[in-house]
Amino acid sequence: MRKATAAAGAAAAVLLSACAAWYGYCGSDWGAWHDFAKRYIQEDGRVIDYAASDRSTSEGQAYALFFALVADDRARFKALLDWTENNLAEGDLNQQLPAWLWGQRDDGSWGVIDPNPASDSDLWLAYTLLHAGRLWQVPAYTDMGENLLDLINAEEVVALPGIGKMLLPAPHGFTSEQGWRLNPSYVPPFMFTYLAQQDPQGPWAEIRDNARALLADASPRGLAPDWYRVDSSGNVRPDPETEARGSYDAIRVYLWNALSSGATPSSAMAELVQARGEMPEAVDTRTGESRGQAPAGFAGALLPYADRLGREPLKQRLLERLAHADTDHAYYDRVLILFGSGWYDNRYQITEQGRTNPRWNRHCCGILN
Repeated sequence: MRKATAAAGAAAAVLLSACAAWYGYCGSDWGAWHDFAKRYIQEDGRVIDYAASDRSTSEGQAYALFFALVADDRARFKALLDWTENNLAEGDLNQQLPAWLWGQRDDGSWGVIDPNPASDSDLWLAYTLLHAGRLWQVPAYTDMGENLLDLINAEEVVALPGIGKMLLPAPHGFTSEQGWRLNPSYVPPFMFTYLAQQDPQGPWAEIRDNARALLADASPRGLAPDWYRVDSSGNVRPDPETEARGSYDAIRVYLWNALSSGATPSSAMAELVQARGEMPEAVDTRTGESRGQAPAGFAGALLPYADRLGREPLKQRLLERLAHADTDHAYYDRVLILFGSGWYDNRYQITEQGRTNPRWNRHCCGILN
């Protein structure tokens, strides 16, 4: 990839600064993001999940980086990235994928608990860094994003017999004699469309297309499962651990597909909510049976989905749920709401090429990018 020159970066920075001064905000007015940061992000850039023993995860760091980019919150972006690199990647994200779990160990000390990376978090890091390098004219971010892609390709991509390239959830622990355990929410179609353009020699377009076909096989009623298995013959099976359940992981599948121009979201979940009168916490993707009442975060995740399908009654029900929900949501709920409501409120757009276009870039300096 062609690198931005120092002169071009300096000139762009001057124009960005002047443009920001002219428009007066460039993204800093996103109250929901600032509230999230106040509640869940330490000054040093650590994202804390208080509902899970005050742990931190590479997922939390990656999602927060994306929101900081959407909000044009450059100082917090740097703090988040620095904490991630220093605490999860032994000081060098250019050479090492981040550990997925950091928290209090059995001996009372704090640090990495599980060094295994999580591929969805790694991809969100790479995707966001590539955008940060382009939008903020910081070549070091672009370089880091490219290096992360190389590491993901080397450590987290596998060739499935009779299928082709596919993304493993992590380098270790998801391959066995029973086949490969896969998570459909780890492959947002729009992201892989973008990565395929940035790295045409990489496996990203193939993974996107294979993931779409495998998900169709794993969703006989159009309801996405949390996990599924692919055996050595290339057959898709229910996951032995979670069986055919679709719940806290699968809810992201509807969100990511709704944000992806080339994907056609299944209407099955919309029809289930309509028939049930409320969002379920979990569904059996084989029988369609559902149980429980979903948390408010599910409403945030399904908001782009309802809008994309043109289901106005469902969209209004989701908006009402969010309007009357307890504001003290858990970390994961808040993340899903930020993704869904941020898109719905036009804080960011996803183009047909999979590119994220923040509102501050369109209103302030879209002419540059």
